[in-house]
Amino acid sequence: MADGSTGYMESLEKRKGDSLSFAIAPKCQYVWLNNQKVKFKGTSFKWKKLKYHGLDGKALVRGEYNMVPVKMLSDAFGGTCVETEGKAYITMPDGKILQFARGCIGYTVDNRIRTMFCEAVERENILYISAEWFCIDVCGLQVSKCNEMMYATDHYARLSVHMTRLIRDILQK
Repeated sequence: MADGSTGYMESLEKRKGDSLSFAIAPKCQYVWLNNQKVKFKGTSFKWKKLKYHGLDGKALVRGEYNMVPVKMLSDAFGGTCVETEGKAYITMPDGKILQFARGCIGYTVDNRIRTMFCEAVERENILYISAEWFCIDVCGLQVSKCNEMMYATDHYARLSVHMTRLIRDILQK
C-alpha cells in the first residue's frame, strides 16, 4: 500500500491449473492429467535401473523411474495403443509409430532404433515404461520431480514439496 502497510490484493492472473499437466507417483492407480484425476489399469511403481557389467557380480543403481502402463501414456497423450504378448505399438497423433518390447531398453520410432532411460517391464500382462522418459523424449515436455512424484507440462515448472503432497493426496484417495 502507499503508506507501507500490507493488504490483500487479487492476483493479476486468474488461478487455474496448467492446461497440459501430467503427474504420477509410485503405488498409484490414478494419474493427474490436465487437471483431472484419471484411473488407469495397473499400478505405477518405482523401478531401479541396475548396472551389473564390470562389477564382479555386484549391482549399482543407475537411476530410479516411475513406471506406468504404455497404454495409459498412449491414451493420456492422444495416441492409440495395441498391446500383445509383451509388446506394444503406439500411433501418436502426429503419425509417429512407436514399438516397445518387454525387457528391452531400445524402442523404435518409425522403424528407427532409439533408447529409453530403462527397459520396458511387464507385470500382470501389462507393459510398463518410464513416464519421465516418455514425457521428455516422445512428448517434448518439461519434467520436474520431488519426493518420488513426477510432474510434466509444456512450460518450465518446479514441483514443490507442498504441491507434491497435495497431488499425492488427490491421487491416493
